[in-house]
Amino acid sequence: MQRICRPQKYEAGFSMLELMVTLPLMLLLTAAMLNLFAMAASRYYDFLGDWELIQQVRIPMEEIGRDIRYSGEWRLEQDNEDDYTFYIRRHYLRMEQYNHEDYWQRYRIRRRQDGSYWINKNTQPMIGATDLTDVYLEHLSIKLLDEKRVKVSIAGLNQKTGHRFALERVFYSYGYGLTPIVEEEGATV
Repeated sequence: MQRICRPQKYEAGFSMLELMVTLPLMLLLTAAMLNLFAMAASRYYDFLGDWELIQQVRIPMEEIGRDIRYSGEWRLEQDNEDDYTFYIRRHYLRMEQYNHEDYWQRYRIRRRQDGSYWINKNTQPMIGATDLTDVYLEHLSIKLLDEKRVKVSIAGLNQKTGHRFALERVFYSYGYGLTPIVEEEGATV
């Protein structure tokens, strides 16, 4: 009843007690929300680094694999102990008129001073260290098993999270000396 009977001028603002209780609660909630946002941003940055790690390993593996599958010839040359070049030429380019060096896919693999690898396809960089995250290739090997098979092994490291991602595959050439299988009448493949 007193509240109804009091004059309007006493109802203009907050009391000191209300402010003393509300402001620390508001500051606590604001600090918690900012901390939650910072944690989410950090996790997102880690996710981007791991995504880039997977791409840095997957993309050269797919490119090299595609060229090997349709290759007619290949060779591996070691320039020095840290650098080597992998040459691949598609099988339909084996004719004499295409015997020029420009028709070879050249993968130049260089080991940098920090131990990471850098890959160029022809003259364009394929992958390597980026400014976005702390991802680099820590292992890369190409091994010629025989005239139709190549073993490729690539591994990368995200330095911030310590996560590693590796792929190892054996690729078969469909274009190098393989004869097509012709199904005879009544024969099953």
